[in-house]
Amino acid sequence: MKQIFIILLLSFAFNNINAFLIQENSLKNVEINGQVCFPSGSIGIDGFYTNTIGVGDNGYFRTLPGEEQFYSYFEQSNLDIDFLNQRSYVYYVINNEGETSYFKSWAFTSNKTEYFATAVNNVQVCFSATMDYEISSDFKLVYSTDCKIGTAPCEVFSVYSPQSTNTNTSESIMVNKNDCSLMTSITRNIPPASPGMSLTNYLNFVPKSNPYNYALPSACLNPTPFNENMFNKHLIRPKLFNLFSNN
Repeated sequence: MKQIFIILLLSFAFNNINAFLIQENSLKNVEINGQVCFPSGSIGIDGFYTNTIGVGDNGYFRTLPGEEQFYSYFEQSNLDIDFLNQRSYVYYVINNEGETSYFKSWAFTSNKTEYFATAVNNVQVCFSATMDYEISSDFKLVYSTDCKIGTAPCEVFSVYSPQSTNTNTSESIMVNKNDCSLMTSITRNIPPASPGMSLTNYLNFVPKSNPYNYALPSACLNPTPFNENMFNKHLIRPKLFNLFSNN
């Protein structure tokens, strides 16, 4: 049943993706009148907290430093992004090509370190890895078009990062037209990468970070440096990070 749901969801996204392409002809008038959520191209908030549900079909992702792969997956998470202090927290469950994993992860730009906590034989363990990206709001949002999710009016923005070296995907977000809250993000593979995409829905969006999410557990105070032989490494990093980290 889950496979049928994923196929239907991705089929809808593929069939409607052309509606989310940038429309330069309407951009200037809308920005001048101040009618879009992000007229300056900046997200304009210090952080946010949300729940997510995401699926991917041959989606392109960074795994750990120096590694980039294509994966199909289903993921649920609690996500906290703190742009002001350049850090992130995710508690996530991911089914990646038939294997399910549970993790908590933290990323701190200040010390260029990611921490991953999980349970091994009912004992909590923590691994650390060097970050190859930054948690930053230094990206530009370019208005594309209006649309609706169900009956909810939305605005669609293309996402551009000046620091990104990724030439394999294009990224778009859909936000609620009334309060500019994040609703959906789409990451699509572009040639010469093989066809594929991922879609994430954002639920219970709160436009501020929660500092209590950043207290590391005791197991992470003396973490084990990550060794790719310990786990199947593409199960570690949350898939939705492509959108919120400059790489």
